[in-house]
Amino acid sequence: MNDCVHDEKGVIYVGVIFISLIIFVLSTSLLNILLNNNMIISSNNDNYRAGYIVESILELKIEEIMKLCSQATGNYLADLQTYNMGYIETVGLQTYNIGYIETVDLQTYNIGYIETVDLRPCDMGYTEIADSNILCSPSDFCNYMADLISDIEDLSGWETNPFEEYKERHYYKVDIKCDLSKNCINITSRGEYRQARKFINVDLELPRIINDGDGNPDLPGAVISPVKVIRYYQTIGL
Repeated sequence: MNDCVHDEKGVIYVGVIFISLIIFVLSTSLLNILLNNNMIISSNNDNYRAGYIVESILELKIEEIMKLCSQATGNYLADLQTYNMGYIETVGLQTYNIGYIETVDLQTYNIGYIETVDLRPCDMGYTEIADSNILCSPSDFCNYMADLISDIEDLSGWETNPFEEYKERHYYKVDIKCDLSKNCINITSRGEYRQARKFINVDLELPRIINDGDGNPDLPGAVISPVKVIRYYQTIGL
């Protein structure tokens, strides 16, 4: 009888140990899965933050480049207008109308009574340029872009912990190079948050003249394309 009782207790003990071992293995496996998932989520969050850092900085740099190019384009167009107005005022205009041709001065020119008018530089009646501020030749747009190179490349830089809302260590670096011969700007950028890193490259096209106006060399016009992004892509490293 006692042997049966001891056998039953032994079976119970073995069963308890076996069940405890199963529970331990399951608990350990579940804990390992939870830890791995937490690491994956944390890593993904770090990657998102690193991507946000580099994309935010890139957006700011591209906006600053666009402002610089817009100012240079505005200066070019203003100088070009000054040249054209000075040319018109000093040279005069010859008006072509059906049946007759007359020469008029810009200050007194009135198109109200003319049905069809073609304005071209006058071949006679040239006067000396009295205003020394009038440009002697049309502006070269390439010179305005060349003057921008140093200002654009000076936008390169790096900074550690630029965002106050991020408590962990983070970092960005931006390197900007201009190639006037190819009329392009290359931006290489890097963002870090803890161990996560993101690398993004951007290629921009500088403003360029796409239309010289009506083809008149004495009174040039210009249609200028603005800065535009031609490539935006992520890389595995700088």
